[in-house]
Amino acid sequence: MRVIALVVLALGGCVPQAAQDAASSDEITSPAATVIGRKQSIGNCWLYASTSWAEALVRLRQPTADPDFSEAYLSYWWWYEQLAVGATPRELRSYKKLVTGGWQSSARGLIGKYGMMNELDFGETLLDKRSEPLAKRALAKVQAALANGQVFLQGTLPGRVRDVLDEAWELRGSTVSDLDRVFGRDIHRDLTDPRATAASATTLVQPATTIAIAYADGSSATTSSEHTLADALSSFSEVLYPREVAARRAAQRRIQRVLMHGIPVPNEWAVDDTYDRDASFRRPGRVVGHHGTLIVDYDAEVPGYGHLPAGKVETRPDALLASLGDDTHINFFRVKNWWSDPSFEPGRDKLDLYLSYLDAPTRSASEAELVPDDDDVTPSTVDASEAKGAPPAPSDRPHLVRVTLPSGF
Repeated sequence: MRVIALVVLALGGCVPQAAQDAASSDEITSPAATVIGRKQSIGNCWLYASTSWAEALVRLRQPTADPDFSEAYLSYWWWYEQLAVGATPRELRSYKKLVTGGWQSSARGLIGKYGMMNELDFGETLLDKRSEPLAKRALAKVQAALANGQVFLQGTLPGRVRDVLDEAWELRGSTVSDLDRVFGRDIHRDLTDPRATAASATTLVQPATTIAIAYADGSSATTSSEHTLADALSSFSEVLYPREVAARRAAQRRIQRVLMHGIPVPNEWAVDDTYDRDASFRRPGRVVGHHGTLIVDYDAEVPGYGHLPAGKVETRPDALLASLGDDTHINFFRVKNWWSDPSFEPGRDKLDLYLSYLDAPTRSASEAELVPDDDDVTPSTVDASEAKGAPPAPSDRPHLVRVTLPSGF
């Protein structure tokens, strides 16, 4: 259900008119998140969700803006932190290989420390953005460096890590100089240091404190325009989707309210081997991985109003208010997706995740743990042999793992 902002509602509307004017599709996110057709192929879907979330917040404040933040830039720093002495996040210290997957909270941490850079500024070409050969090449080079002893997990001097990553990502000399100027060749500071922020003013590095965005905190019916991305990094947080069935409608309502303020919702969910070729997941199966996407719409049955379909503008204030009721049934949440799955129809970049799937318990408790997935798990990569044998016992964890929401919702 796609709706416009209606300030007469105390809870606000789904899509501010300014966001609609800037959009060219049936989703509430910005056109830059869709028209280029970016595809992830190295397991960094969580970074695609995070950069597209940030781009949408920029457009809520500046509808004519065209931000195009680089997932590769954030991958560069994620890999740096795993290789450099003393930089590895606690949750990754037990890993024995380079991890490309991660959490939304990890992405926000990277943005806070290293800021953003536009894709073309980081050196990606239009082809790289569509098929990501640069990321694949970079990963292969870093894995080779690990294999031949050029670098070691958690055991390499920062300057040496930079040498390997700069070459792997094929950085231009000007980009390397900008990183050196802001962070130092040996990364002796990050953007939490005011000196680094000051140094970034003459570079292509964009600190979160300088990126103007807008979002609501749930206390008003309108979208605030007095924020920077740094504010969002601290005020947005992960919320686990409840295991308790009775608590799930309240959780769904929170997601609806955030969407009603024009804010897409980053989310993480368990991927089963039951993908339908109409780009949907309707029934549970066996967990084969985890995925990060961006909720941009929903489809619902509302008592007294009937079917409110995804993708159709809803302007009736009373219907919007009624859709938040306890008796509303969400059919599915529509998410923005970045799989590089060749079986997808051309231009098909959304998935419909039915509640019959998201609410169903996962059937592999060990695979449903909250850990990053560093594989490119798509329907086409699932080995049919994995489905053989007795199915594992179901857990009590639903397929929808968690969502990222602003404070006050």
